[in-house]
Amino acid sequence: MNMKIYNAVMTQLKGKSLEHLANIDLYLNDPTMVPDHSTIVQEVIKNAKEMGDCENAFRCLQQHFAPQPKKKVQQFEPPAPPPPIEVPPEVNSEPIREPELLKRSPSFRKSPANKDK
Repeated sequence: MNMKIYNAVMTQLKGKSLEHLANIDLYLNDPTMVPDHSTIVQEVIKNAKEMGDCENAFRCLQQHFAPQPKKKVQQFEPPAPPPPIEVPPEVNSEPIREPELLKRSPSFRKSPANKDK
């Protein structure tokens, strides 16, 4: 596609649309500038329709012919494998007796039931 022609068409459509907008603004804000006041409503409607035509053509061309940015394909590294699960050593199936608890656990030694021991 020839980008110079595309840009020229888009610029011309935008310029024509702005021209119609300026005319509408002039008609609505300073009606004394219009010599024949009887046709001011028809002139506003005519300019609004022509502005809409220019804007619709602009959007249509932009939608169908505007250069699309190239999509970047991002390369992702695969995630690191999870660390191996450590299997705890086998637990002795025998319960811990009171004398052993007194040696191992300071909380057990401070408990009210063991104050007298």
